[in-house]
Amino acid sequence: MMLVGFGGTTAQVICDAIQKHHFGNIILFKRNIQNAEQLRTLCQKIWDACLQHNGIAPLIAIDQEGGSVRRIFEGVTDVPGQMAIASASIENKKASKQVAHIVARQLKELGIGLNLAPVVDVNTNPYNPVIGVRSYGDDPKRVSRLAQEFVKEHQKQGVAACYKHFCGHGSVQVDSHIGVPVVDKSLSQLSECELVPYMDMQKSGSAPAAVMTAHILYPQIDKDNIATLSQAILGGILRDKLQYNGLVLTDCFEMEGLSKTLRIEDAAVQSLQSGADIITVSHTLDRQIAVHNALCEAIESQKIKKSVLDAIQTRIGDTKAKFLGKQMGTKRLKPADFDKSERMANRLSRGSICVQGEMGDLTEAVVIGVKNFASTIAEDRVDCIDVAQKVGEALGLDFVSVSMEEMCAVYGSAHKTSEIKTSKTEQGLQSLLQEMDTWVKDRRVILCLSNAQIDKQQQALYDFFVQKKDTVLVSLRTPYDMLHRQKPSCHVAIFEYTHLAIRSLIEVLQSKKASGTMPVVLS
Repeated sequence: MMLVGFGGTTAQVICDAIQKHHFGNIILFKRNIQNAEQLRTLCQKIWDACLQHNGIAPLIAIDQEGGSVRRIFEGVTDVPGQMAIASASIENKKASKQVAHIVARQLKELGIGLNLAPVVDVNTNPYNPVIGVRSYGDDPKRVSRLAQEFVKEHQKQGVAACYKHFCGHGSVQVDSHIGVPVVDKSLSQLSECELVPYMDMQKSGSAPAAVMTAHILYPQIDKDNIATLSQAILGGILRDKLQYNGLVLTDCFEMEGLSKTLRIEDAAVQSLQSGADIITVSHTLDRQIAVHNALCEAIESQKIKKSVLDAIQTRIGDTKAKFLGKQMGTKRLKPADFDKSERMANRLSRGSICVQGEMGDLTEAVVIGVKNFASTIAEDRVDCIDVAQKVGEALGLDFVSVSMEEMCAVYGSAHKTSEIKTSKTEQGLQSLLQEMDTWVKDRRVILCLSNAQIDKQQQALYDFFVQKKDTVLVSLRTPYDMLHRQKPSCHVAIFEYTHLAIRSLIEVLQSKKASGTMPVVLS
């Protein structure tokens, strides 16, 4: 009834906790993973500890969505995320299925039984701070169709999939990691958008093994409880109205969207009473023990009814019986399988790049790009990709890399190794813009931005160059950078700030050919 995380890359801490507290389901994060081989060993030790101390194999879960949100970086195939898949899928009808195949095969081999994907939130709010490109787009039917294709293939390969975040996270303006979002919609309104993927999943015959709850308040349905704690939402809508009988697991109880509303011990009991099966506590052992003890007490006192407990145990048992065998994982994939997956992922990424407008001649252009930074707590900040340098060197162009966090610029030339770093923290943004303008002169600008619609400094950068220069805008994350602003001469959207997507971007800039289709409305 719990899904717990731990720190470090070795198994001793979590195996001790399994022995002492009988935790039966484990969630892994980047902090636990060095590479695929180490991960496989870690999963095997967790598996063995659960069999020894619990008598039943564990569900080992991970957020391997693809694109910007993934936990395994070494030894597996990087695949496009969901908005990129949606862009590629107009021309490649099998895009979602192909990504699901790659991800599930490799997770299965490593010992992962549950992938907390796909995201089925319909991203109707361009200013959404947490979903964005993690969504398939703003069309609920497209989101539903691509999610169904993903789930069907993913579970065919033997790894459980999970729709998230119920009832829908796509229209919020607050990240539930740090606050309580509110979606003030009626059930009828939700049924026209947010609930469409959940309504369709039963009809398709490819329902996900699990659904994850959202720490969001829907006051027109339940004015007192976020969805994770709501009988009206989990019991009334998901279980009764939608007739969903798979696993319902919660988003992490240590997120402030929940921890600000109620003591997590009380919240855990209420969530199970309301229709959830598994409580997720991702980080802190003391909190995990507190929740564990609260659930044990509630069961002993029959605060959680026997009928509820029996149903929870049946759903967990059925899921494990379906997706976990007698031994962890499968036989090792051959190198050829990985080579094939790499080629497929590269084609999918290349096919996702979307170009609107005429790119024109770039031989005398300069590249200005913001450095990579995590835009949501859901992401792991593992490296800082210097897109300006990568594009500039690949195309033989001068470039400038801008750190919006430090307000400084690093100038470089494709033909020189020396760089000049000028701090602009005190002088301010306008001084930085004027200096770059002098450096650009009359050349075209390839301007690479990351979620500028929610960043005033990047908006200033955009307005300055689009109004003064012939500008090619490259949207490194969401394609909404130019929202409500003057349009550039050309707009290139790559949907995720990853090494894979930037390689595809460079190929498109070199060839002037792209086949992606914009999966959201930019108006």
